[in-house]
Amino acid sequence: MTAASAPPLSDNQLLLVARLAQCAPLRYTPAGLAAQDMLLEHASRQFEAGHLRQVTLTLKAVAFGEQAQQLSRLALGTQLRCAGFLAAAYRGKGVVFHLQHFEPIE
Repeated sequence: MTAASAPPLSDNQLLLVARLAQCAPLRYTPAGLAAQDMLLEHASRQFEAGHLRQVTLTLKAVAFGEQAQQLSRLALGTQLRCAGFLAAAYRGKGVVFHLQHFEPIE
């Protein structure tokens, strides 16, 4: 598929600060691309309908290529500022956050 024939981009962007809770061993796709599966944990306080509420969640995430290799070297518990998009999980069970960019938070 060329850029000219690719479907148009639409809004599917997620920005999230989260803690690296679990990392599976670094794996490689059949095409030889590094892939890192992980779980991210987020906790914050958010205003909703004029009230403050505590928000916590655990989210499946994946990164590919150089991002995957960099993530595989981070210690569990590292706080990350992440950007990416959401996609259906394998076999359509839930969603997965596909990290396209991240940076550790000191």
